[in-house]
Amino acid sequence: MRRLIAFLALILLTSIPSVHAEDVRIHLEAPNRWRGEAIRLPPGFARDMSWKGVEEVRFAPGMFDAKADDFFSYVFVFYLAEAKKPSGKVLTKELLKYYRGLATAVARNKGGVDADSFKLTVKESKKTNKSASTGAKPPVRSESKLKPESRFVGTLSWTEPFATMKPQRLHFEIQSGPCPSRKARFLAVAVSPHPPEKAKRLWTEMRRILRTTEFRSADGGAEFE
Repeated sequence: MRRLIAFLALILLTSIPSVHAEDVRIHLEAPNRWRGEAIRLPPGFARDMSWKGVEEVRFAPGMFDAKADDFFSYVFVFYLAEAKKPSGKVLTKELLKYYRGLATAVARNKGGVDADSFKLTVKESKKTNKSASTGAKPPVRSESKLKPESRFVGTLSWTEPFATMKPQRLHFEIQSGPCPSRKARFLAVAVSPHPPEKAKRLWTEMRRILRTTEFRSADGGAEFE
């Protein structure tokens, strides 16, 4: 719990007072124990990122418990204003800035980390929604509200700075697509040290949360109908 509070305090420095830059709010339907926050992009810990917009995060209950089955597992959605369709190279560059900055900020009083040694690989995936899931067709009510035009998978080798200060390998699933009613794009990302094939229930839940993503205007109207 203290680690969660510390992290929320960190991102509070870059959080959006009214939770909407560009008059946009990101809505995610997650279980009550999946806590989260909204962050302005670029965040204070990674101001060298070129992306501008909003990030919404949801953490699994065991996010900061190294002994939990869902340790460091979470989802986040970026709403990126005036962004172009990203390539794997661009995703690698921007996300690496994000994680290097995050680890450096969190570990500053713990002896620090060698952020330059972090390695992120991202490649485009041809998997469909159905094949990216556990194989079962999702119920109609769980149909994705996002309309991704490209998908990527990736891995990050870094030092986990919150609970262990030890090397960790994270697995990513990334969806990218346009926000139809605005000149903006989204990234919807699921992250875990557990590969999808070894933690099917966890990844099914993270994918389900991302499928509920809506971009709403400040007056509460939905960007996606």
